[in-house]
Amino acid sequence: MFDLNFDLNRFYDYLSEDSKLETTVDFSRGLRLFLAKNPFEAIVSSIASANNSIVRWTKSIANIRKKWGNPVKFSSGIFYEFPYPELLQFVHENDLEEFDSLNGSIDMEFCIKNLKSCGVGYRAPYIKKNK
Repeated sequence: MFDLNFDLNRFYDYLSEDSKLETTVDFSRGLRLFLAKNPFEAIVSSIASANNSIVRWTKSIANIRKKWGNPVKFSSGIFYEFPYPELLQFVHENDLEEFDSLNGSIDMEFCIKNLKSCGVGYRAPYIKKNK
C-alpha cells in the first residue's frame, strides 16, 4: 500500500521536468505516495483526508474497514478489507439517521454503526455520495 520501493528521486525528477509542477518538489520531499488497492478506496481515503491530520484520517479509514470490511485472518492478526461501494451506500451517515432507522428502539449512545462514528465528521455525506 505504501510502495516503499518506489523510486522517489525519479518521481522528483519527473516533476522537475514540468515548469508547472517543479515548485511541488521541495514541498513534497519526504512524503510517501499512498497506493490504494482500488479506486473507490482511494476516493474515500482522499475525502477522509481533507482538512484532517494523517493520524485522524488513517484511524477513520481503519474504523470503516473494521465496521464493514470482510475480516482476513493471518498469523499476525485479523485485518479488514475495504468495504465495497454497494455496502457503504446503505450505511447511515450519522447517529440520528441510524437512530431513526431503528425507530428509536435503542438508546442514541448505541448508534455506532454510521460513518460519523468512524471519525469522518462532515465528510460523511461526501463519502456516501461516491458509492
